[in-house]
Amino acid sequence: MAIRRDSKLVRGLVDWLLGGISARLDFLEQDVQEVRRDSRQQQQNQQVLAQQVVSHQQQLEHQAKEMIAVKKMRMLLADKLNREFPGRLCEACGSPMIFRRQVDQKAYSLTCPNQCGKTLILPETMILNAFRQLPPPPES
Repeated sequence: MAIRRDSKLVRGLVDWLLGGISARLDFLEQDVQEVRRDSRQQQQNQQVLAQQVVSHQQQLEHQAKEMIAVKKMRMLLADKLNREFPGRLCEACGSPMIFRRQVDQKAYSLTCPNQCGKTLILPETMILNAFRQLPPPPES
C-alpha cells in the first residue's frame, strides 16, 4: 500500500514532527536570549566592579600618601617636642608655651609648663596642610 504525499495522515505526521521541532527551536531561542541577557548583566556588573576597584585603589593610594606625609611631618617635628615654642607665652603666668605631641588626639599642643593656662591643640591635619602651603626649600 503506497502512501500518498497529500494524504491527511502524512500531512498530520509531518505537522506533528515539525511542530515538535518548532517548539524545541522556540525553547532554544528563549534560552539563547536569556543567556545573552545574563551575559550583558554580567558585563555591566563587571564594569561596576572594575570602577569600584579603581575607586578603592585611588582611595588607598591617597591614604598611603597622607600617611607618608604625616610620618615625614612627625619626623620633622620630633626634635621640637618638649621645647619652648617661640613667640607663644602663657596668658596666665607669661611662661613660654611647651610644644608637645598628643598621640591620643592625633594632634600637637602648646601647654604651659606650670599647667596654669589654656592648652592650645593643633590637629596633625591642620599642621600638615600648613606644611603643604609652604614654598619648597631652595636647592643649593
